[in-house]
Amino acid sequence: MKLGFYSLITPEYPPEAIIPAAVDWGFNGIEWRVAPPGIPRVGKINHWDGNLCSLSPDNLKADLSPLVQRGRAVGLESFSLCPYLRCSEVDALDRLFAIAADSGVSFVRVSADPYDRKQSYNAQFTRLRREAAQVAILAERRGVRACMLQHAGTLIPSASACRRLVEDIDPKGFGLYLDVGHFVKEGYEDFGIVVDLLQDYLVEIHLRNGWLEAGKPDNHGFVEHTPRWGSLDQGQVNLGLLARSLGAVNWQGWLVLEDFSLRPTQQRISEGLDVMRRMQSLAQEMNRPN
Repeated sequence: MKLGFYSLITPEYPPEAIIPAAVDWGFNGIEWRVAPPGIPRVGKINHWDGNLCSLSPDNLKADLSPLVQRGRAVGLESFSLCPYLRCSEVDALDRLFAIAADSGVSFVRVSADPYDRKQSYNAQFTRLRREAAQVAILAERRGVRACMLQHAGTLIPSASACRRLVEDIDPKGFGLYLDVGHFVKEGYEDFGIVVDLLQDYLVEIHLRNGWLEAGKPDNHGFVEHTPRWGSLDQGQVNLGLLARSLGAVNWQGWLVLEDFSLRPTQQRISEGLDVMRRMQSLAQEMNRPN
């Protein structure tokens, strides 16, 4: 398994500065957020507002290739682009696939549609499957892989839903990103089942951890729970079980740090890498002869 991080979690670093920092920390690769940086909040930078470590869609064609080459020169791979595009945005995705291919980036994230409770889930899901199949063909033609992210609140909140999505879709052009943090809120399944279901399509796993916190009862007395994010060692996600499940099939994809807890970046990186390396070690133990 290779160790990477999502540039969304290093908001104070410009792209040029994050490359030497990532090498010093000990990462193998970086996943680039593709989005306007946003307007900083007064007095501080956070993950989404004023994120300096984002690549502008308007300048991506000019900016990406030099960053990829600079990273490769010091042993850091730019393995993924993460825009906020859905399967229906075909023209924008195709442009991004072309830029990724020309720059040597292998994967491009595609966002799943949110679940609309006012419409039939089956109808929404059928449409998404049809669009995903078309996107897979476009990506394969460009020589990259479109990868849809499992995410709470969308049409694919679980591994089983992801597997239904990719039935009859060639994994050469289409893969899946797993975000285990979302299992805290929605879509939990045993990691042994998850890995077995998705292994041919599973490209990377976003790592974060947290717990559900109860809110105040509504007017009818029902309580909604909201996820709170901690370090990788704090929360309901059993990352040890995940590591064992990955090791059992000798999975060789990317573990990607996505710690959104409100702590200093250096602390989040240091603690996150410690957990990721322990996961690597545990997975390797599963493949050693008895």
